[in-house]
Amino acid sequence: MDIVDDEDDPAVAFNPAIHRARDATPLRRIIAARQRMEAAERELADAVAAARAAGDSWPVIGAALDTGAQAARQRFGSPAETAAAAPVEPHP
Repeated sequence: MDIVDDEDDPAVAFNPAIHRARDATPLRRIIAARQRMEAAERELADAVAAARAAGDSWPVIGAALDTGAQAARQRFGSPAETAAAAPVEPHP
């Protein structure tokens, strides 16, 4: 059986028969950073929801996010809010 060295395949990339053991610290750092990013995204979404519940407008929230109102609404708004703010195309 031929062993194909395909680094994109996790089964190959982490196979000790193909690759000798090495320090996994960089990979653990990647995993930890990704987990912190996911937690930060959840916190940001919660903060935006709290701002909306407190009556803050999308322009104000967009400014806090260093973006525009439309981008903030598209990213964090409910589907109904996003659809309501979408420009209406005229019928031909």
